[in-house]
Amino acid sequence: MTGKRWAAIALAVLLALAAWPGALAQDEAAYRIDLGLRTEVCDFPPLIVADGVNYVALELLARADSYERVPVVTGPVTDELDSEEEPEEKAEEIEEAEDSEEGEAVTIKRRPPEAPLTLPREFKLAGDKYQLRKSAGQICLVNAQGRRLGSPAITREQRVYLPADALFELGIALTYAPGTGNMRLIGLLRDVRFDRSSETLRVTTLLPATAFAEGSSDGFRVVLNGVFVKENRERELNDGSGTVLGIRNLPHHRLELSFRQETLSGYRLYAEPEPASFFRVHLGNHFDLVSYARTSSGEISLNVAFTRPTEAKTTLLQAPRRLVLDFEGAIYDEATRYVDVNIGGVRQIRVGQFQQEPPVVRVVVEMTSALRYRVLRQGEGERYFVQLYRGDRRSAAIMLDAGHGGSDPGAIGVTGVNEKDIALEVTLKLAKALRSRGYEVILTRDRDGFVSLGQRADMCNEMLPMIFVSLHANWIDDPTFTGVMTFHFEGAREAQALAHAIQRNLVLSTGAVNRQVRTANFFLLRETVTPAVLVEVGFLTNAGEEYKLRDPLYQQRIVDGLALGIDEYMRAFRSF
Repeated sequence: MTGKRWAAIALAVLLALAAWPGALAQDEAAYRIDLGLRTEVCDFPPLIVADGVNYVALELLARADSYERVPVVTGPVTDELDSEEEPEEKAEEIEEAEDSEEGEAVTIKRRPPEAPLTLPREFKLAGDKYQLRKSAGQICLVNAQGRRLGSPAITREQRVYLPADALFELGIALTYAPGTGNMRLIGLLRDVRFDRSSETLRVTTLLPATAFAEGSSDGFRVVLNGVFVKENRERELNDGSGTVLGIRNLPHHRLELSFRQETLSGYRLYAEPEPASFFRVHLGNHFDLVSYARTSSGEISLNVAFTRPTEAKTTLLQAPRRLVLDFEGAIYDEATRYVDVNIGGVRQIRVGQFQQEPPVVRVVVEMTSALRYRVLRQGEGERYFVQLYRGDRRSAAIMLDAGHGGSDPGAIGVTGVNEKDIALEVTLKLAKALRSRGYEVILTRDRDGFVSLGQRADMCNEMLPMIFVSLHANWIDDPTFTGVMTFHFEGAREAQALAHAIQRNLVLSTGAVNRQVRTANFFLLRETVTPAVLVEVGFLTNAGEEYKLRDPLYQQRIVDGLALGIDEYMRAFRSF
């Protein structure tokens, strides 16, 4: 066979493969597009561009959850397309023989064409009826009232492709999805309906989406990913508590449902982990057992959360030993849950709806040995940490926080000494003193390195030591000002007791001016759930006090006072 003939055969093969993308993929699906937040794999081009206009295959829309093809009830049963639109689909073979020297035809087999396209075609999307029909030689999309929607459709490979403007009339927009690298169709918010009897908001979307919910200062919000509305709007929810529902588009193809409330109701979003087209939002203060785990200072800690502030009542019972916690106004809408723990002296946790009206969720912690407990409340009562411990100093952890560090030097003394260095020196000596008394000590930093305030608070809330003590040196414009002071968060009763014990012993040990116990809205005091204090051991802006703070002997007197104060609190309030 001559080279010319081989070239003709090769050209024909390439032409056939180009017209049949599936051949290149060995009959594997070759196209991907996102239908809402769900990725669809197609063996046909779901999207084409013609004359600068994007067209999407109607066959792709048929995969939407709310799509329904219905029998044609009006018009002719069939209406064949004009033959000049797709002439190549009339044959199953392509014959190429122009370059054949021997006059032999080179035949490339192709996929058989699909059944001839018939019009009109009727379908429903989200309950609304539409029809594809031929008019004046064009394929048009019309609604149930006969109004034409968007530009004419086109056909390729016996498939109908709708233009972008017609899609938008259906409630669908074509976008790009950076996460998958695919083109994506996003759909309208179909319906938002509130059922007063069940206190439930039902949300439906045209195409599959995902959702999450989070609280806010005046209510909460639900964010839908892959959903849009044509116009932002607000309306009263008519739930009896003055809730205003706001619906607005957010960047990156997201939609926000904001719930502004005069009285916080709490909430729970019921959503599948996979993209779906239906979501429920129940208004109510829902209980969530976030976690249970051994902590640095106890047998186990329960982390429980609610969607609005909640009051807790505790009762310690014997025979058998168990701790009963009642959370008032809370909802647990599942069957009673039994969690086998078997950590230390805790055998089992039981959670259930103890009372319906008024609602009360009961948590029972069954113990195999005598344990003490404490209930740590975060914020206004949206989260509680219930910690059980033995009352043995060998199992009591204290977290020490050397202020500042690394790129954050803190205050600068009159001779150039950095607050971060003084704080670290005192902290390391205090850690040694407390360990000699039998306590476990956890340090937020043990060298000169930067640790953010958020990292320090997170470390404390995760490990749950018995107390948190942050050490600093002070600064003020007045160079004559000296003395020590201790801060706690306002309203934190146990932190206040710890602050007074430390301040009293620190003044006695050092002889420094008593600048009293004070309250402050410092981040670390506000965001840590364990009793937390911040101690200012002196003023670097006073030359005499800066000199003493650099003296190892004076530092030891500071450490002695701090250690005595901490030990006094632990013995009196935590029974160690």
